[in-house]
Amino acid sequence: MKLSKKILAAFSVAAMLVVAGSFTACKESEDDDDAISGENVSAKNETDMYYRAFESLKTKHKYATANIKIKNPTEVAVASHSSNSVIGYVFGLEEDKSEHSVTKAYQYQKDGTLKEKTITWYNFAVAGVRWNKTDEKLQWYVSYCTGVPSTIFGYNTSSDFTAKIITEVDSDGKAKTFVDSGATEKAIVCTLNTPYFESISASSYSLPEDGIVNVLVDVTIEGNETNGYYYNVELQNQQGVKIDGATVGKIYVDELTATTQKEIGRYTTVYSGETANATISFQDVQGNPIPVSEDDWVDLSK
Repeated sequence: MKLSKKILAAFSVAAMLVVAGSFTACKESEDDDDAISGENVSAKNETDMYYRAFESLKTKHKYATANIKIKNPTEVAVASHSSNSVIGYVFGLEEDKSEHSVTKAYQYQKDGTLKEKTITWYNFAVAGVRWNKTDEKLQWYVSYCTGVPSTIFGYNTSSDFTAKIITEVDSDGKAKTFVDSGATEKAIVCTLNTPYFESISASSYSLPEDGIVNVLVDVTIEGNETNGYYYNVELQNQQGVKIDGATVGKIYVDELTATTQKEIGRYTTVYSGETANATISFQDVQGNPIPVSEDDWVDLSK
């Protein structure tokens, strides 16, 4: 059994077992290839599809800042790619409990085959960053999505979250019948044209001498009851100073309050033929406690 070194002195063993069990039982993710493990994002996409993944912290916050470090910003393997893969902060994450006409659909596997799976539906916002090797610029986007089926995660041929759902395959196992998912994606700091990041650059940010992109994505809830509350999303340098040229995103969401930010977590899109190598940690958190990191547990079974 694993117990936390940081809080072992404050709790009895029995109490800690309850806490540990509550954390491990609540994990929520869409990450078929385990690209996200705690703070680490590490994946290599050897297919001709996109690979998307998120991992929720399963805890709600009214404020939190994600520190994103991209360790391989200039490693672009595919000649047609100007930029490396996306590392992001997912927030406002919740299951979409509204009724959907489709409950099962086919999802792409790593080998390109299709497998039928039960759909989970999500609402969420995502702020993603990447380094453009060609233009030598930091780029980012923010978008808000509703009614997104879980089949868009893992491997998929679609470039955005509004992909059609595959409900039937033919005798050769190829996609036969497509239906609209009803998912929406609203561009907040980006356009829904390809590529997302074409004009959304943080012009004043230069790649540090150590070659590691190191930025903060700050998400706060602002507003009031009269005019509504919104997520305020800023891109900052590692000192917490807003980066010039990086547009501030504002996302108005129905039923958002001053104290509930819903769930937060880590996100990545790994392009075809590319790798992701990054860390995403959280700081200045206000709200529920963040579950203890796997790195902080010791094995007391020996």
